[in-house]
Formats: sequence, C-alpha cells, structure tokens
Amino acid sequence: MFCIVNRLLIIDIIRGHLLLAVIWDHLAYLIGPSIFAYYNYFGLLWVSAAEGFVIISGFLLGYLFLYKGRYSSKEFIKIISKRIVLLYSISVVSTILVSIFFWGGNKLELSGIWRSNRPRELDFFELVLYSVLFIHHFGWMDIFVLYVWLFLIALAILPIMKKHKFSYIMVLIVSFLIWLFDNVYRLELNLIQVSSFRLLSWQFLFTISLVLGMHFERLRDILIYFYKKNILRIFVIVAFIIFFILGIIFPYMKNDLLLILFSKEFVGLGRLILSFFWLYSVGIILKILSDRINFLGSTLSYIGKESLYVYAVHAVIITFLDKIFISDLFLNSLCVFLITIFIYFLVYLKHKFLKRLG
Repeated sequence: MFCIVNRLLIIDIIRGHLLLAVIWDHLAYLIGPSIFAYYNYFGLLWVSAAEGFVIISGFLLGYLFLYKGRYSSKEFIKIISKRIVLLYSISVVSTILVSIFFWGGNKLELSGIWRSNRPRELDFFELVLYSVLFIHHFGWMDIFVLYVWLFLIALAILPIMKKHKFSYIMVLIVSFLIWLFDNVYRLELNLIQVSSFRLLSWQFLFTISLVLGMHFERLRDILIYFYKKNILRIFVIVAFIIFFILGIIFPYMKNDLLLILFSKEFVGLGRLILSFFWLYSVGIILKILSDRINFLGSTLSYIGKESLYVYAVHAVIITFLDKIFISDLFLNSLCVFLITIFIYFLVYLKHKFLKRLG
C-alpha cells in the first residue's frame, strides 16, 4: 500500500506516469495518433493528468506543512514564494522567447496553441506586457499559470490552518461554495480565467487535497483497512466497470448533462470524484507493478523527480511540432518514441550538469 518513505517514491512514480500521459497525449493532439496514445486511452476517461498533478501538489503541501510540521510558517512562506517566482519566471520567459521565435514581420503570428484574450496579432510591447500580466501565454504553459494562483492561495490559507486546528472545516466550506457558485452561474470573469482551467473551480480540488494531506494518518488507516478487508478487489472490479462505461460508451453519447458533470474547465462533480478515484487506482497499479518490475519504477521515478523541468522542456519542444501531422501510425509512433527518449536524455544532461556544479 501507500507508505511515506524518503521522498515519497510512489509519488515520484505516479508523477512519472502522469508526465508520460501528458507528453503522449499532447503529441497525439499535435501530430496524430500513435500506439502510445493508448497509454492514456486517448484522453477519453473524463479525467486528465492535470487533476493528478494538482491533487499531488495539494496533498504534499498539506502533508509536509500541516501533518509533519516540517516547516515553520516563516520557512513555508519563503519556500512557496520561491516556487511561485520560479513558476512565474518559467512561464513568462518561455512565452516571450517562443513567441519571438514565431515572429513574422513586425507582428506575432499566433497559431491555435496560443492562449490569449487579446487579438492574435501582438506588437512587441503588447507581447511583453500581456506575458508579464499572464494574459498571453502558449497553451502548454497554462498549468504553470494555474499553479502560481494555487500556490498564492496556499500562502494565504495554510498558515491559518496550521494556527487554528479546526479552521480547515471553514476553509473547505468556503472553497466548496466558491466552486459551486462558479459551476452554477458559469461566471465569465477574465481575471480568473486560466486558459482551460478556471481558478474558482480548480481551487476546490486543490483545497480538498490540502486537507487530505493534513490528515494523512487517518487517510492511511482507511486505505490500509480497505486493503486488509479485500475491498481492493471490489475496487478494481468497479474501476474496470467505470472504465468501460466512461471510455467506451460515454464518448459516443452527446449529452449536455454529462458535459457539465465532467467539465474540465469547471471541474464538474463527476470529474472531481473521478480525479481522486483514478489517481488512487493508478497508484495501486503502479505500486504493485513497480514492486515486481524494478525497471518500471526506476524509469518513471527518474522523470517524476524532475516533473517541473520535464514539463517545461516538453512544452517548448512540442510547440515547434504544431504544424506537423503524420498520418502513418508506425512513423508517428517512432517519432513519439524518439521525442520521449530525447526528453529523458535532457533530464540525464541536467543531472550531469548539476553533479559537475557540485
């Protein structure tokens, strides 16, 4: 089962899995389907890897700061502030540099992968200004923008949750009401629109994860109880039934209610529940497999430990593949495989470089 050891190895393995799912899903979207697209079932399960990353991040913050009490409030604010600056810098700088590369004449030619509430042609001053203000960024960096906002929320609420024992109840209630309000009224507030992610809705997924991390011991006891009572077998059967329904039947049903329940933008109720269900299912499967196949665990954890670096690198690389489409399944699969190997190679180079720096 899940157990916290060293730097939470299972978390790194899950992150590695999510990264491969993201990379292969994005490549399938850009250059066409490959055999690797089956790894994430072509994204048809009504939950994306983004939910997994948000849950893991919230859980770890709650676990380390609230459950373990590893950092004082002052240390926590310092650490998270540095993380926010790093995420913000990567997003803004990469957006500006990639945008300049695509510069055409004295205007910026933007393709479908760009996220902007402004006209698709920007002069240089607008480019820099809108990038700094998070109005303009290319699509694969939108989750970095979301993370900046989520970590700002963490800065505001975690010190309060640490100081006041039962304040997490009020935090959950307020977070739920904000999520519900956003879902019911479908607000069109550009200030909080983060590409395909709506902050008012995604903050609830993040807040729930914070509270789960805060109560890690109780959560662990519940999971161990399920394991000992063989409820795990029932859980796996239910998972396969849900997989069949959502993956095979639902994609061919056009129903507005389903689209609302599983909305990614608003984190519909169905997607909210499934996000935790799938992440737990994936965690169980990867734990079992990695215990028996050492290569699998080490391969996934290798990039999982570098999730920020890998995601940023992949975001820049695949941007340049926007206009490429390969119809041949074999050639496409070969291309995806080589890109994946190249990303692993870049992680290796980073490790070598850091070792030389001492």
